[in-house]
Order: sequence, then C-alpha cells, then structure tokens
Amino acid sequence: MGRLFLSLFFLIFTVNVYSQYSESDFVGFLNQASDQELVNESAVLIDQGFYIYAERITNELLNKDPENYNFNYRKGFLILLSKSDFNRAIPFLEKAIQKVDKNFDSYSAKETSASINAIYHLACCYQSIGKIEESLKLFENYLTLVDKKEELIPLTQNKIQQCKVALNLVKKPLKNTTINNLGQTINSPFPDYSSIISADGSALFFTSRRPWENGQSSEFLDPSHDFNPEDIYFSLQGENKLWSKIDKLPFCKPDLNEASVAVNSDERGMFIYKDETGQGDIYYVDLLLNKVDDPQKFNSKQLNTDFWETHLTINANETAMYFVSDRSGGFGGRDIYQVLKQKNGEWGKPENLGDKINTAFDEDSPFISVDGKNLYFSSDGPLSMGGFDIFVSKLSKKGEWENPENLGYPINSYGDDLYFTTTMDGSKGYFSSFRNEGFGEKDIYEVTNHDLEIEDVVVFREKISTIENIEIPSDLKITFKCIDCKKPHEGIVYPRKRDNLIVTSLVACKTYEFSYFGGKSTEVILSEKINAPCKKEVAAMSEKMLDVNAMTLVTVEKPITQTEVEVLPELPVIDNKSISLNYFFKYNDSKIELKGSKYRQFIRNIEKQLKANDQKITILIHSSASKVPTVKYPNNQALSDLRAENTKYDLITHFQKNKQFKNRITVIIKAAEVSGPAYENDKENIEKYQSFQFVFLKTE
Repeated sequence: MGRLFLSLFFLIFTVNVYSQYSESDFVGFLNQASDQELVNESAVLIDQGFYIYAERITNELLNKDPENYNFNYRKGFLILLSKSDFNRAIPFLEKAIQKVDKNFDSYSAKETSASINAIYHLACCYQSIGKIEESLKLFENYLTLVDKKEELIPLTQNKIQQCKVALNLVKKPLKNTTINNLGQTINSPFPDYSSIISADGSALFFTSRRPWENGQSSEFLDPSHDFNPEDIYFSLQGENKLWSKIDKLPFCKPDLNEASVAVNSDERGMFIYKDETGQGDIYYVDLLLNKVDDPQKFNSKQLNTDFWETHLTINANETAMYFVSDRSGGFGGRDIYQVLKQKNGEWGKPENLGDKINTAFDEDSPFISVDGKNLYFSSDGPLSMGGFDIFVSKLSKKGEWENPENLGYPINSYGDDLYFTTTMDGSKGYFSSFRNEGFGEKDIYEVTNHDLEIEDVVVFREKISTIENIEIPSDLKITFKCIDCKKPHEGIVYPRKRDNLIVTSLVACKTYEFSYFGGKSTEVILSEKINAPCKKEVAAMSEKMLDVNAMTLVTVEKPITQTEVEVLPELPVIDNKSISLNYFFKYNDSKIELKGSKYRQFIRNIEKQLKANDQKITILIHSSASKVPTVKYPNNQALSDLRAENTKYDLITHFQKNKQFKNRITVIIKAAEVSGPAYENDKENIEKYQSFQFVFLKTE
C-alpha cells in the first residue's frame, strides 16, 4: 500500500471523522498496512490531533512487538494526550525510558528506541499522582540530557518549580478545611467541570462530556479524546442538602461544545462558552425574555475576537468584567484581561491584568467575589503545586490587584484544579479537579473553609407569591440602596423564575431601602426599609404576596412550624389602604383561632381605619388546602372551601355585632384552591406542606 493511498485515506478520514463514514476504510488500513505505513500514519495523525485513531494504530504495532521501546513510548504518550490517564500511561513510559535516543525518528518503523521526551512525560505522570520526589529527579535528569534548543525546556523548568512548591505546601496543609466529592449524582466517568454555584447555594450549573441518553451526541465524538461534545447541566439542592437528578439545559446541541461560564445572581441571564468555528466565544442566554433556546454572542466587540475566549466573570454591579483569551500581546498562553464599563454604558478596551496575575504559562477560569475584593483564578505557572492551581488576588486600597496567593493544599492538588466559584457569602466553594479518587477525568468538589468567607456580607432572601397563584410578571423588579454604608451599595434584582426568590447580598448590620416596581418601571408598588442582619447571624427568609390584578404587594407572616414558638410578632398597619393576614392551619383544621394574636391584631387594625374615617372596607379571602389527603372531610377542595366560608362567617359576625362597624364591611371569597407539591406518603414532613394550608386576608 503506497503513500498515495495513505494520503488519500487521511484526507477522506479527516473530512468524515465526525460521521464515522471512513471507519471501514480505517479497519481495512489496519489489516493491510505494513509496519512502516502504520508508523507513518500514526505520526501524521498525532501531528493532526487525531489521538484516538493514532492510538489504535499504535495498539496494532504493540501487538506485533510489545517490547519495542518506541511503540511503548507512543502508547503512553497517546494515553496522556487523549485521556490524561496518568496511571494507565505510567507502565508504558517506564518501559520506554529504559532505552531513549536523542536522534529518535518518529517516522521510521526501524526505530526501536524511545524519544528522550519519554522522561519528561513520565515525570509529568509522577507529578500528577503525587510522586513528587521521583518526578523532580526525572525532570532534573531530563534537563541534563536534552539539547539547549529543546522546546520542552521552559515547561520542564516550570514543572521543577511546581514540584518544589508541592513539597512545601503538603507540609503545611490548610486547617479546618473540608473537601467533598459531590458524588455520582453530579459526577460521572466522563469529564465534569466548570461548576457554577447559585448565590444561595441551592442550584449547581456545570459542564459535562457525558453522552446523551438517546445517543444523539455519540456520532460527534471528539477525535482527539473520544469525548462527547460539551453540554451544560444543572441540579437543585433539596432541604435534605442532597442534589437532585441532573437536567440538561434546552439550548444544548448534540454536535456543538457549550460550556457553563457564569450565571447572574437572579438567574435571569447566563454566560456560556460556545464553539461553532473552532475558536470558541462567549455567548449570553437571556432567561428573562424566555430566550433560553437562543444564545446570542455577547455584545462586546472587545471581548470576542478571532482568538480563543474561554471564560468570563462580571462583578456584582456589572461595572467590571474579567475574561480569558489567548490573543496576541499577552504574556504567554491564555491570559486574564479586564474590561471596565464606561459612562455611556459601553464596555471599554480590554487591558491585560499584567505579570502579577499572568505568567508565561496558562491562566484560566477567573471568578470575582460578590464584594469585588477577591479575584480567584487558576494558573499553570511556577507557583502552582502541579498543573492548574487555584489562586486568589486581593484588591488593594489603591484599587490594584495584589500578588496572588496559592489557596493551598488540599484545596489544590497535584493535578488540575480549576473553575473555583463560591456562594455569595463565600461559605461554600465549588471547583473542578482531576484526582485519583474521582469518578472521571475531572470531578466537581465542594470545599468548606471559614477563611474563604467574605467579611460583612450576608445573603438576603425573600419569596414572592401571587394571590392569584399565577406566574409572577417578568417586569417585577426590585431596587435596593444602602442608607448608612460608607461606600455606595445599590443594585437591581429580579425574582428567580424557578422558585420566585429574591436573592442578593447586603452589607451586614446596615439599613437598606427596598423599592418594588411592577408594570411600568417608574411605578413603585411598595417601598420599605430593611435592616440587614449582622455577620454570623442567619437571615430568616421573608415573604410577600403580590396581587397581580391590583399590582399591590404586602408582607405576609412566616408560617408556624413545630420547631417555632406559636406567638408571632403583631402585624403592623402597612398603609391606609391595605391590611393583610396570612394565617396557616394545622392539618385538617378549618377555623382560625380567634383569640390568636395575629388575628386579633388584624381585626384591631381594620377597626382603627374604620374609626379614623367613614370609609367602607372590603376584605378579600384566598384559602388553600395542601394535597395531603384529608381523613376528616370529603376531599381537600372541601376543606379549602370550608376554611374560606368559616373565615367569612367569623369576620361578618364580628363586625356586624358592633353598631359602629355594622354594614361597613364586605367580605368576598376570591379563591379557594388545593395547591402545593404532590403528596408522597410523607405527611410527617410538615414544613413541605404547611405553607399551602392557609387563608390569606387582604383589605381594599
């Protein structure tokens, strides 16, 4: 078989590699080719990045001559290139270094020696599995053997420095640090990485190269690594702190690489990496406008270029952006750049963050803390203990990024550690790492370390529900502004679509003014002052009820649980037009406790308004029963109806018996429904169902 056929085969093969059209041709080639042709084609495929097929050819060569140092070197080298499986590559490379030659000829079938670079690659394997002293000796030995012009010399010198850093860091492990693999619910035998944790830690977005369940992605395997294209998945954390079964985001395509980059705190927008041309760019998915299936290239001429842009992070008030690119003019490999928003709202010109942050090697996956004072990123430079390590640079009082610090061992390991993100308060961190005990090539880990917590930052959480039990309007927004902060702190946040929660960060022990806008952006439907809890205190989640038809918003009381005291704070008069009460029933109860402080305060506030003027007041009733089966009533709807009717009767009876208020109160049952999650034979789970056993009263 001549080189004409080989060249023709290679041309056909590379064009059709994704469709596997030439698989039969490839098998035929393996069965018919001579050793020389196999060696030649293997070398060509390695040069072109088709590692999986080059490894298959090498397997054929090894079957013929398993003791051949050249073939063992090729096999170990290809395992590293395709799968980064250090443990599996080691036996082949250990065999190869027994006979190395400076004049190694990769295109000769008569070559039985291995490349001297086998020493370097074996040293990398030892480094990645924690055999640091053996690795260091091999790297130093390699430098004494290779020519001074060898291109691996700078990498070797960098690796030597990393080994020295590793020996130092493992002697001083971090205290009070817990690292947990997120387990098989999240991780798989395939690469799982680029995790993004939601502001309050209740949702995890991440990238995975696992196959689609229907096999759609399997025909688009990466010929370099035999991996499926990248897709973005998410999982929600339940009250039991366990992660739910993962779901794939709907815009993912089986033939394209889409990777998670960043998510807004209100989860109304998401930045992703998408590769349609071979040089990936950053895209934006607008979840607020329900354009989840239509990612758009991020609208910044300064960000996306003809070069490779892989990752991005934006600070909390969206005035500074940090991204990764391998564009020309950097310090080497991939660098981190900063872009500041101008007064006209446009993004300015990118600036390289300089040699404090960037090195001659790769930097990646920046993440800015919610207070804007900590920039986390990963670097494969000389201060790493092996591969990519996670670093943090702190913002100085002059507004400059200081020399970065290695987060230390065991957060960082001997392998790659990347994509570090935290919850808003920094109490939990999540990152990707390639470790021996993992499930796949990369896994996602959770880290708890109190030193990573952000000082003076607390998380504010508030749930918005609607009286009509319908979806919250997309134009409902909330602005907040600190009244007594030394530095201005304000922003805009929207309720999350998945759970109607408002989640944002506040400065501890400070007072904020919250304004709620509905309908037209200039219409304030509620304005109130909120005191942020002090550091280390747990902020209880508040709740508000929205009347979509009237576009009014009122604060409701937190439901009683068995673990709480049943005497709640008295309900204040919100204004002269609206008074509300959200009363929660125990299982099968249908009558309000008339002597309870909440109900009595509600009645007194109405009486106060009636005495103040001659107005008439209408009280609206919205009742609900949960889906827990009732044994006392015909069905749950009957229970809900009875709660509404009993409440109406009690209200009318109370006001009609007083001559001063008689005929001035109208009571209307607006809704009586059965709501909440489906029953799962867990009646004892009171917290799950209690919030759907209520009667909500509101005046107008």
